[in-house]
Amino acid sequence: MAYAKRPQEHVSEGDRSCDARLDGPPVVGDQLVIWQANLAGSGVRLNEILGNASTKLKPPHVLALQDVPPSLSHKHSSAYEPAYMVDQELDEDGKLVPRIRRVAFYLHRSIDLSSWKVEFATGRNSNLVATLTLNTQCGDVMIHNAYNPTGQLNFDELMVSPITDSNSILLGDFNLHHKRWGGPKVKHEDAAAKRMLQQTDAAGMECVLPPGTITYQNGTHSSSTIDLVFAGSHLKGDRFDNCAITPLRIFEHTDHRVVRSVFRIGPRRDLSEHLLWKKCDQDKFENTASLLLEHVARREMNTTADIDVYVQDLLGALKDTIKKHVSKVLRKPHRPAFKPPSSSEIDESRAKEEGALRAFRGCRRRGRRHGRLWSKYEAAFRRTSYHIRTEKTREWREIAAERTTMRPWAMAKQSLKWCGSRETTHMPRLKRSDGSLCQDDAENAVCFRQSIWPETSTGGRPDPLPLPILPPERAEHDSSPIFDEDEVSTVCRRLEYGKGCGPDGVPSDAIKYAKVPLIPHLVHLMNACARLSYHPDEFKYSKIVALKKPAKSDYSLPKSWRPVALLSCVGKVLERLIADRLQQLAMKHNLLPGTQFGAAHRCTTKALEYLLTPIYKSFIHPGFKKAQETFKWLCTLLSLDIAGAYDHVRCQELLKILADKGIPAWIIHYVRSFLSARRSRIHFPGFVSDDFWVNIGIPQGSPLSPILFVFFTSPMLEKFKQENPTIDIVIAMSYVDDTYILVTSPSYKTNCEILAKWHDVVMGWAAPIGIRFDPSKYQVMHFRRSKTTSDYPDDIPAIDGLTKKNNLVPEERDSADENGVEDKRLTHLRILGLLVDHRLSWDAHITHMSCYKRISGSTWGAKLMDMRRLYYTSVRTIIAYAAPVWFVHFEGCGSHLQIRQKLVYKLQTLQNFCLRQISGAFRQTASMVLHKELHIDPIAIYLQRIAMSHRLRTLNTPEHKRLMDSQQQLYPGMRSSAVFDAHPYKKAYDLAETLLLTIKVELYRVKFPVPAAKIWGNKKSRNEYINDYAERQALAMSSMLWDEYLERRNKSSRTLFNVRPVAAKGEWLKENLECYKGLPKAQSTILIQCRTGVIGLNSFLNQAKLSETDMYPCGTGVHTVSHLLYKCISLVEARVHLPLVNKNLNKPDPANPKKRVGIRDKPGKTYKKRGETFTKPVKTNRKPYNDLTTLLTDHATVVTKWAIRHFGLEQYEWTNQHLLIGPSKKYDSLFEGT
Repeated sequence: MAYAKRPQEHVSEGDRSCDARLDGPPVVGDQLVIWQANLAGSGVRLNEILGNASTKLKPPHVLALQDVPPSLSHKHSSAYEPAYMVDQELDEDGKLVPRIRRVAFYLHRSIDLSSWKVEFATGRNSNLVATLTLNTQCGDVMIHNAYNPTGQLNFDELMVSPITDSNSILLGDFNLHHKRWGGPKVKHEDAAAKRMLQQTDAAGMECVLPPGTITYQNGTHSSSTIDLVFAGSHLKGDRFDNCAITPLRIFEHTDHRVVRSVFRIGPRRDLSEHLLWKKCDQDKFENTASLLLEHVARREMNTTADIDVYVQDLLGALKDTIKKHVSKVLRKPHRPAFKPPSSSEIDESRAKEEGALRAFRGCRRRGRRHGRLWSKYEAAFRRTSYHIRTEKTREWREIAAERTTMRPWAMAKQSLKWCGSRETTHMPRLKRSDGSLCQDDAENAVCFRQSIWPETSTGGRPDPLPLPILPPERAEHDSSPIFDEDEVSTVCRRLEYGKGCGPDGVPSDAIKYAKVPLIPHLVHLMNACARLSYHPDEFKYSKIVALKKPAKSDYSLPKSWRPVALLSCVGKVLERLIADRLQQLAMKHNLLPGTQFGAAHRCTTKALEYLLTPIYKSFIHPGFKKAQETFKWLCTLLSLDIAGAYDHVRCQELLKILADKGIPAWIIHYVRSFLSARRSRIHFPGFVSDDFWVNIGIPQGSPLSPILFVFFTSPMLEKFKQENPTIDIVIAMSYVDDTYILVTSPSYKTNCEILAKWHDVVMGWAAPIGIRFDPSKYQVMHFRRSKTTSDYPDDIPAIDGLTKKNNLVPEERDSADENGVEDKRLTHLRILGLLVDHRLSWDAHITHMSCYKRISGSTWGAKLMDMRRLYYTSVRTIIAYAAPVWFVHFEGCGSHLQIRQKLVYKLQTLQNFCLRQISGAFRQTASMVLHKELHIDPIAIYLQRIAMSHRLRTLNTPEHKRLMDSQQQLYPGMRSSAVFDAHPYKKAYDLAETLLLTIKVELYRVKFPVPAAKIWGNKKSRNEYINDYAERQALAMSSMLWDEYLERRNKSSRTLFNVRPVAAKGEWLKENLECYKGLPKAQSTILIQCRTGVIGLNSFLNQAKLSETDMYPCGTGVHTVSHLLYKCISLVEARVHLPLVNKNLNKPDPANPKKRVGIRDKPGKTYKKRGETFTKPVKTNRKPYNDLTTLLTDHATVVTKWAIRHFGLEQYEWTNQHLLIGPSKKYDSLFEGT
């Protein structure tokens, strides 16, 4: 969690007055329930109170906690929203560390977020008092949460307004003794208690806790009343219900009790609803939509008003269909989040625990039996705790297995959230430009709006944007304004389920469910909009939500949040169609600079290849001599940051750029309509701002915005080309809003001078059109050869705002300074998601991949097949991001120019770890066997496949030609480019050209000439065939490595751990996965251990020096899987449940009735009788047993259940005892519940 130097508040910011009074009668049947407790800094107590509160039939609305543990900021609850504050304090070493304040609140999610706010005290009570202002159906109520550890609370500051107001509740752990609340047993009254009592009496407040109620009991010793509740005059009488102790197990066993207060005032509920699309009948939805859309006549639309009316009718029909067929539920209901753990063991031990507690409390305090009864109660308490933990674990593992089977990606995403701190509930107070803080959400919205968009307005509709001059002689490219059903249907099919919708309330799910009857209407509407070059007003109305930018130190700054516009999903279909038209024009007519990436077919991999090519060239070139001194070519990179890129686009300038590039007039007019009169409102959690007009920028969240921004920034790169920067060996590259300038020269100082000069060129283009750059976010990196030992250069360009400390990427971090402040600068630069270091060694990038390796447990969680799919489709693709850029390995290429073998081993180790996590196999399991069982290619083969497929598809494209030209560009004074033939990308693409010819020959040999020519002539089908070829080659390579592994294994004189594993047989086939399908995690884990032979039996443990013998305890043989399944005498009775006998064996062979299937005929003694030769048959009692391979392949489900029960492995003991999905002892039969 990133903390700012200023205290970071995780609180609500309401916009109501805090001095409102209760002005309504008590609400019949509705209550406000408050629990308060001192947690004594214990995370266990926090879990107990949150867990119990979440399981109540009517959960408490407010949890007021004192002495909270540091783990509270990382505690995730599905039922409650936290309100806490974190300060920065100096520790013993003088370093700033985060410290959580000692009081906090939790509020139930069913309470409307806009109805409450929490403020923390300042002054001497800043760490000890917090105030919750809660808007109820009767008015505002203020709940003051106080903590007084050993007299630290200042009562003079505490007992002032508004704490003593008539609509206030004062509660907490006061550590004060007085007869008014402690009863006659109190012998000594504290002076602070008397003073507080005088002040509460003067304010008309009364302690509503019954006198003498024990709220604190220290085990077998003293008890007292120190956790108190005071209510103001307006909250007494008919608005007060009761106040008593709520018995919770952990708190009953420790010191403080949980106090429950109930008032007859109801909090405001969150009545927002959630649509249950998964329960919607798609056929019924489609039929109803078809009937309603028949009334929306596809009339001729000749004016923009006609289009707006048609849009309203279309959206109205979809809304009515949604209302009729899609069920709604409250998004945040006031109900239990989950059921409490329950089992017969819990019930039995809980009854004994309660009996022991009653006996203990009923005995005399200092009697003989007092200590003995307390010990008996503690033993009963521990037994109950064990059974509850066991049941919770069992339930969670079943839920995890079920959820990851249905949605493994969602579960993996959720697990990442659990690893981090709990997100703030409300928007923090934002900081204005003058440094002052906003006081509520309304001020936050104004501050956010003014910081993000320089030009906004309220009130009347703004004038449309002025059109650029379009002279008749202007060259204009041709693009049809007519869309057909196939285009519209394709765009609708690309819409994703479950995405947020705009203010119109029609999500993408409705479009996909009603696609068949809706498509003709959409085609009619889209064509009318294109014909009139009009973007309907309903499609321009947006909800603005603020998303946190990652890794920001201070989230009170508006710039630490990214505004995202939620627009109409129907409107997005139209925007996508126009974006596709612009993409087609840009590609067909080369309207964008070659170094402008981010458009269609210009991916990040191609951008990175282009950017890194000059760096490799500088590494290859041997240098030149001048005045008897050798100089090397050196590269320096400057990354630029556009401040508020999308939100600061000058729309008039964008229209002018489109006109200059020959974009058709109908598209220019449409873009003008799209950008004119954009109406928005800001949505913060629990707050919605008034509508306002955005008069600048392009909306983030629209499919049309990326291509418009690419067009907008294209003149910057064109200016480089016009200025002829080849004199300075400069390249400029842009990927959407990321811009980079790379300079090559004989010295880093010269590089910085050239960078400063070209930066001025960029500023000269940007200033007139309103684009602002933020030099504080620039990064400068000097690239060096791998064997360079000189000190890292500290030169930086002479640009205002650039400093060595903040903007120069160091090669190594400095040691801590004299104040103990550590150097936290990164030694790498993130370029388009790739971590690049100074020597292009890729150490940082590959090390970063290691964070994706923890994804499952060994005997619980998702099934093996689900986790394999998650790794195969998500984790491995992340590891292979931009692999063609960094995974380069060819003969004849210098070792310093390609990935080192050490890093390949590191990646393979990472994959091995992931596969062991997926399968549950032990670390000693041979990695090649593991890859074969899970049918996953070794990582080097996979990366080579990805890299080669990219190069094969890139050949003969403009990007490939531009890359080759850059590789062969000569440095000043050079006469030949032969030295650059060793360039790693040159080697890679030369090999790709040879391989492409092989693929083409194969295609024409397999297919007839006409189909082959058709496939090869179509780009999409050609790329599909290339990808298929690459996959087949990877499969063949993996199979070859597997055969080599088997050959080495067979030649070995000894076997691994004295076993011949089943997995070390057979071929590299996908069918190897069949035996794992459908098995729960524990069963798949023991199966792969049985098949590999690396399992917790003595045969393995003895070889690993973890056991003194390799024999089974019964002494009848070596302790192996085969022995337990076939021979062990102690498992004779249990073995009757195993399918050992193959019923298909020992039956007559249809082809030869005298021969038995599966039984080898052993020849007996031969003898002659009357001149004929006879063979005496051999009698045998052998049964036709299944061999071990058959058992562990065809009967995996039964065998694994049997093994979990009878192998006696400690790893599976918990599963055997408690999990129903395994062979639980609760079943009478092994196969019951299967």
